[in-house]
Amino acid sequence: MSVAGSIELTLQWDGHAVRRAGVASSRPLPSRLLPGRSPSEAEAMIALLFGVCGRAQTVAAAQAIEAARGVEVPREIQLQREAALLAEALYELSWRILLDLPALAGEAPQPERLAALRAELQHLPGQGRQAPGWWHVAADESARRAWGEAAGRIERLLARHIFAAAPSDWLEMASMASVAAWVGIAPTPAARHFGKVWGDPLGRCSTPLLPRLSAAQAAAALPAGTLLEEHFASAPTWQGAPAETGALARTATHPLIAEALAGQGNTVATRLLARFVELALLPARLARLAAGQIGTPWAARYSPAPASGISSTETARGVLLHQVELDGERVGRYGIVAPTEWNFHPDGAFAQGLAGLTAASSGAAARAAEWLAHSLDPCVACRIEVIHA
Repeated sequence: MSVAGSIELTLQWDGHAVRRAGVASSRPLPSRLLPGRSPSEAEAMIALLFGVCGRAQTVAAAQAIEAARGVEVPREIQLQREAALLAEALYELSWRILLDLPALAGEAPQPERLAALRAELQHLPGQGRQAPGWWHVAADESARRAWGEAAGRIERLLARHIFAAAPSDWLEMASMASVAAWVGIAPTPAARHFGKVWGDPLGRCSTPLLPRLSAAQAAAALPAGTLLEEHFASAPTWQGAPAETGALARTATHPLIAEALAGQGNTVATRLLARFVELALLPARLARLAAGQIGTPWAARYSPAPASGISSTETARGVLLHQVELDGERVGRYGIVAPTEWNFHPDGAFAQGLAGLTAASSGAAARAAEWLAHSLDPCVACRIEVIHA
């Protein structure tokens, strides 16, 4: 049992430029399957439904239900969940860089490098074969020690396969000029592949970045019940307009990304740079978790009313929002707003980023759409069709 569907991307091309980019989704709404179930049944179903970002979806469901029930969660369980979220994000971000990016650049993917990273991630919660209910397990001292050791080995793998330097050293590149130099010498295949779009304005648009939302902030900013409405889940908006979420939104205040945004805007290249920056930041965050330091959590919860709970959970693709309303000891209503629906809103970053793009051929238009879709990181397959307008 899983949630599938796809996103249909239609480009209206007049022989010279893309006049309009359309977005249509066939993704089902799994929240329809949850009403009437017990909280434990709902958690178990969420764990089975989602193959992509499944750990994040499971944690989000648990946190929303706990908030609705007024259940306090020990810090050791929070640590376990945070480590699972980081492990999933590390894997997803590395997948994009080591498998998807080479294919876009016309080169062979590097599955052996991703496999080496995955072997290290097996030491972290939520990875590999896990007993049902792992998200309710407390992280003990031996588990945290294993996380710390894994963080060091992951840093070395990222240095060897992606950055050609320790991630912390790579992050000291405080200017666009330093990034240009790194791309110019292309010390790793990842740098060379990134160089294919470096400096290209492809994908630039005026879609605002979604701010980092806690569950309480989402509840305060959105009218009551908004997250439970299907039309909002299908095409969410922030302050009345589409917004972009993901690594770029999370790292927007990092000096390197702030300079990139000021200089070239939220282009494909800026989004990919943000992906590199976030990947470089995560091992140190994992090491802090191993030391018992959560910092700004990736998973937060809030109860806006009795028997109602909201969770906000960061994923590699952006913020994931869940809301549940309980009816006694059963789920009454349930809503899920996923990152893909933000980034592929019919009037959002994808549609805006391609409108007016000059393309000498339909193939060139399709390739541009592939790069932009990759940078916005959908959680389902995309089908691209170019229509002669």
